[in-house]
Amino acid sequence: MDLRLATLEAVLADPGRGESLEALILDLARLATDEAQAAAAVAAVEARLEAETHLAHARAAAQEAIEQERAVTSDVRRALEHLEQRQKTLEQERQAEIRSLHERFEAAFATEHARAAELEGGLAQAHIDLEAQRAAETELRRSAAHISERLTGSERDHAHTRAAMSDLSTEVARLRDATDEQERNLAEVKAELASEHVTSLQLRENAAAHERNLHMAQAELASEHEANLQLREALSEQERRLEEARTELEEERGANSRLREATERAKQLLAALSQQKSALQARHQELTTELGRTREALAALQRAHGEIESRLDEERRSNVELRSSFEQTEPFKSAQLDSVEPDSALSSGREEANVAGGIIGPAPASSQLLSAVAEADEGWQPIQLANRYAFKQPLDILINGESGLLFDLSIIGCQLSSSARLKPNHGVRVLLPTRPHSTLCIGKVVWARLESPAAGRPPSYRAGVLFTKVDQEAIELFIASHSAEETR
Repeated sequence: MDLRLATLEAVLADPGRGESLEALILDLARLATDEAQAAAAVAAVEARLEAETHLAHARAAAQEAIEQERAVTSDVRRALEHLEQRQKTLEQERQAEIRSLHERFEAAFATEHARAAELEGGLAQAHIDLEAQRAAETELRRSAAHISERLTGSERDHAHTRAAMSDLSTEVARLRDATDEQERNLAEVKAELASEHVTSLQLRENAAAHERNLHMAQAELASEHEANLQLREALSEQERRLEEARTELEEERGANSRLREATERAKQLLAALSQQKSALQARHQELTTELGRTREALAALQRAHGEIESRLDEERRSNVELRSSFEQTEPFKSAQLDSVEPDSALSSGREEANVAGGIIGPAPASSQLLSAVAEADEGWQPIQLANRYAFKQPLDILINGESGLLFDLSIIGCQLSSSARLKPNHGVRVLLPTRPHSTLCIGKVVWARLESPAAGRPPSYRAGVLFTKVDQEAIELFIASHSAEETR
């Protein structure tokens, strides 16, 4: 482009060189058209490749997440089934043990109750016998008193009475021995009854211990039931996470559909550029017609040659200054400005020539080409692939080991500022200050621009970064901990 522009300037400076001015102008227009088409084709191919790469990564990540959730859910279900089976077995065993203990306790209690009733019956019989013995002894005493009265009244029966008294004394002694034996038997019965009472108390204590064991078993059963409820809640949580993973997969599919729509728009833009090419070809025919009028204006151009030459010198100096300033900005913008700059010079030169010669005609082809490219660029629409969160104040981070500032962040990229130079398509390592360890994000620079120095600060580069390797959970926690606000 510079070479052909220099040739055109040389021809304008020396019309007698014999080269066709019309051919040079058409060659410049054709070259500008080819460059616009090439730039549009490259942009469309890059957008399509990036969309396909992101789609493949999203599908792989979603499939892996689903497989992991399925494996975890299967393990939890198997564990839950095993625990339920174990709970049923333990419950059956405990119910059988409780029934057995209850039956044995009932049988022992019935036996002891029968023995206690039998002992109480024996004790009642012993009381009856003792009362009978006492009644007999009382009767004997009354008989002895009557006999003694009769002895005092009748001395004739004294010997007989003495013999009877001896017999009665013997009988009384025997009755006393029998009474002592009954009392000893009664004492033994009382001792046995006390022993039976102690045994009954022990049985009651054993029954209380069995009841405590029963309560403990019921408490353990309740704890097992609570553990099963917790496992069921864990299973529900796993199912909820699986549902969330499915929702994220649906969102990824929606993003993929949006990427396909972006690809379709890129194809439509290519079709529009093809139509613009046809329009440029039509414009080429118009320029051919205009060349006739240009030949008629050559005389006027020769008269204004001196003025145009001085203005061209000014344009050259302006172009040098513009190029030196553009070299400090982002590469893709400088490339675009370099491709537009000769057309601007050509357009300004032709406009000056027209004004100097007093000719008013159609606009140059380069201006219409720039207008067409600008209209084509306006057809592009940005697509937001993830929610972006901006911070109230920029955060201090490390960029390739050097200090920098973080303005906003998402799970796929960020916007940052660095005092070191950043270039598009260059790799970058961003270290976020998280606890207990810093989070490393690896990516590449998508765009970059030089910012004018602020008060007390050197010039810096602001850039947009697309992550290629990142811990999404750590980034979400970092965003939540700094109370970042979502932006659109």
